[in-house]
Amino acid sequence: MKNRILITLSVNVFVCLLALNVFAAKEIVKEYYDTGELFSEKTMVDGVLNGKAQDYYKSGETLAVYRYENGKIEGSYKSYYENGKMMSEANYVNEVLNGEYISYHQNGGRVAGKSTYVNGKRNGKYMQYHSNGKLMSEKDYEDDLPIGPYAKYHNNGQLSEEGQCTNGKKHGVIKRYHPNGKVASEGEYDMNKLVGESKEYDPSGNLYMNEDIFSFKKEKEVKEEKEEQKSKNEEVEKK
Repeated sequence: MKNRILITLSVNVFVCLLALNVFAAKEIVKEYYDTGELFSEKTMVDGVLNGKAQDYYKSGETLAVYRYENGKIEGSYKSYYENGKMMSEANYVNEVLNGEYISYHQNGGRVAGKSTYVNGKRNGKYMQYHSNGKLMSEKDYEDDLPIGPYAKYHNNGQLSEEGQCTNGKKHGVIKRYHPNGKVASEGEYDMNKLVGESKEYDPSGNLYMNEDIFSFKKEKEVKEEKEEQKSKNEEVEKK
């Protein structure tokens, strides 16, 4: 009977010591702002970040909630505005963005943008929305660069701009529109640079500029020279 009691006690002591070792290996690491407020709390196991992590605003409100696995951010990542509303939702694999990324407007909580990431780069359709829920823009991405046709919209749903992108830059004819649907401007772009003729229209559709961009620049230079000469003449008269 004594032997049984001793064995039982030995086992209990071993279990208690093991539990203490496990507890001692796990700790919460805290970081602070320069002004003293808590910035983050992260779980560390055996000296490596593992488990829940949470960041805070200086006010104490939650800024972000996520997890670490073997020292790297893994899985769901959620960020919040200081008013408590969701700012964004993302997914990480080995600390790299992968999967759907959704951002939200601060007031009202409506979706502000939706896109998909592959190995940290935006790929596929990227949609942005106005705070009233109407579509703001739609573009296709490949390895973080916009490609192909794109469109932008006013918050009343009317088209505001349309064109093409090549290797992330505007290329070809770009048209912009007034909120009433009338054409506002049209010009040709060569890899983000406006070339050739540029036309602009008022909200009624009347053309009020139709000049070659190079001639327009020259006219502007002449105007500036005249204004400079006028200022010099006025200074001479004062003397």
